[in-house]
Amino acid sequence: MEILRQKMAEQGMTQARLAAITGIPQPRISNYLNGVVRPSKPKMDLMFNTLGLVIMYEPRVKPEQLRYAERRSWMLHRQLASHLDDETFAVWKPTLLGNIEWMRQANKGEPHLGNIDRWEALILAGDIEGLRRAMLDPTRDGQEMREVGPFVGLLPDEERRAVLAGVSR
Repeated sequence: MEILRQKMAEQGMTQARLAAITGIPQPRISNYLNGVVRPSKPKMDLMFNTLGLVIMYEPRVKPEQLRYAERRSWMLHRQLASHLDDETFAVWKPTLLGNIEWMRQANKGEPHLGNIDRWEALILAGDIEGLRRAMLDPTRDGQEMREVGPFVGLLPDEERRAVLAGVSR
């Protein structure tokens, strides 16, 4: 946070003025500047934007370690995502919603029921980008979403077999 302190000094910005502009309480800003608390990205962006500055976040990439079953599910969903567009979604939507109802009956408890609700919200909103993000997310959240994914029966059997043949143990 030294750079924030430096930029504030350069512009004559006090903690009180920064607090008034951003809506972040002055004691919290003090805690940020002194390293007592780490600000969230949105708060950090807000403070720097107030000074006319933009933070450039450098992407970091790390491979997600997927076990066999998780990798298999991810690869099947990745293949499904290659077909997903407005036209295909319109054809798939009734099946997806039917599968949602089936999933809701077949699953109990969390996180499954909450994830089924998330899938349903994406489908009802026609959020193809959101569906694709959930289908491809290799993190634990994405893995749990795919455990109750509504895409059962949509991948042609030949493609399904080809994907499964390519999954190594």
